[in-house]
Amino acid sequence: MKPIIWAAILLIALGIFTFAYQGFNYNHGGQGMSGGSMHSMDGGSMQSMNNTQGGIPFIPILAGLALVGGIVLLVVRPKNA
Repeated sequence: MKPIIWAAILLIALGIFTFAYQGFNYNHGGQGMSGGSMHSMDGGSMQSMNNTQGGIPFIPILAGLALVGGIVLLVVRPKNA
């Protein structure tokens, strides 16, 4: 297959994946950016740990652009082909 078809299939798959998942979340407990150790507190029956939660959202507009771009690459053919 031609490289343009592979690029179109990749863009369509990326667009569908991005629409389906909308982003992902993660938990980070341990060493921070400064290289320090994980902070915890133990007070008898109560224990506290420093866990950081974060997420990386996927922008739906970019997903739509990837999907439309892939479809356009499949549909539009060069004039010399």
